[in-house]
Amino acid sequence: MSTSPYHEAGKLMNLILTQKKSIKTVAFSKSKLTCSKSAYATVCNAIQRKPLLDSILNHDGGKLRKAIELDQARNQGLIYVLLFELLFGPYGNIRGGGKLKRIILKHEAALRATKEKVVQESSSINGTNSIGESTNNILPPKFPRYVRVNTLKSPMEEIVKEFHHLFEKYNVTQRDIYLDAHVPDLIVLPPTCPLPWHELEMVQQGRVILQDKSSCFSALALVHGHQETSKSSQHQGDFIDACAAPGNKTSHLAALVYKSCFKDRPTIKNPNNTPQPCKIFALDRSSSRHSILKQRMMQLAPRVSDPHDKDAPQKDPKHNTTFPVELCTLHQDFLQVNPQDKLFRNVRAILLDPSCSGSGIVNAPDRMADAFQNEKSKTAIDDPRIQSLSNFQLVALKHAMSFPQVDRIVYSTCSVHVQENEDVVAMALKEIN
Repeated sequence: MSTSPYHEAGKLMNLILTQKKSIKTVAFSKSKLTCSKSAYATVCNAIQRKPLLDSILNHDGGKLRKAIELDQARNQGLIYVLLFELLFGPYGNIRGGGKLKRIILKHEAALRATKEKVVQESSSINGTNSIGESTNNILPPKFPRYVRVNTLKSPMEEIVKEFHHLFEKYNVTQRDIYLDAHVPDLIVLPPTCPLPWHELEMVQQGRVILQDKSSCFSALALVHGHQETSKSSQHQGDFIDACAAPGNKTSHLAALVYKSCFKDRPTIKNPNNTPQPCKIFALDRSSSRHSILKQRMMQLAPRVSDPHDKDAPQKDPKHNTTFPVELCTLHQDFLQVNPQDKLFRNVRAILLDPSCSGSGIVNAPDRMADAFQNEKSKTAIDDPRIQSLSNFQLVALKHAMSFPQVDRIVYSTCSVHVQENEDVVAMALKEIN
């Protein structure tokens, strides 16, 4: 076994690059980290710097890329980790030994000189480097750190107070903390806030969720968008989150439904005078992703069930059978769901956030793997992968529109391509009508 301090990080980076999966999918199992925290942090940082590392290697016709034999290497993940440590790491060098280290250090002077050139060129007015390559995305953008308060478990005031204690504990100098102007219960912190996020008790307990602002709009539009056209804010039926894993949008939807329809109001009861909850059906066709979804929902929500697993009752002693919003996780392909199934007879709204190219993702290291594969497709209108995704998205949207009682659908992607957004919606409306 390798004694390199980067062995574990290199292995993790390799899996991300070869399997085209996100770092969270690769590094977590049942909400538990399967690698060391230091390896996870190193890979997150290396992923953020990968566009810049690629620009350095590809500069001047790709001389450095050829010199270190990146494309021929069997362990490309480790090479990226070592390059990050040398050029951007906290030590400014590569610890340990090994063949790859020797190859890289042989070209250290050239790597550092090219780094300075690329960084300077990236700040040029015209936004291109000396060989005409776009540098708009070379340097990682600095966006705020967004933290959504899970109001199903903790009030905003409690979380803000805890943040102030954390600022004291970790000697945080920049202590600006704001509430977002557009998304309720979303806290805005400086992008460089140096808290150990995944080690914080409030994160591990699910009382706050590290969720970007953009991903909050889907659930917000589905709940509050409807209220703009409705005189009543009472319970308007059940919901489906069609592609739910890992569950951030699902838990946000549950919090919004509870806050807008049930909080401070009497629980709706059926004719038998028993509590009638609003159900949110969270679906995912992948067994591994459904397992993650189920574990995540049990961490984030007071009331979780699985309608297809009636012999396995909720084991969480904190499970609240009287809570008016019930999250129902289903290991099921949304496209195979029968809209006439009695289980979904009360569904009035669907949140559809299907698989997409991820071309609009910025500053999200846990989802950068997709972005690596789509750097060229941002300008390639006829990219076959984009077309394939668009076809799937159209089928999914038309299926959502086939549910007889549904009157609200929010369709969202994290893509910037018209083919995955406006074109899908326009085609679905044309074919359905």
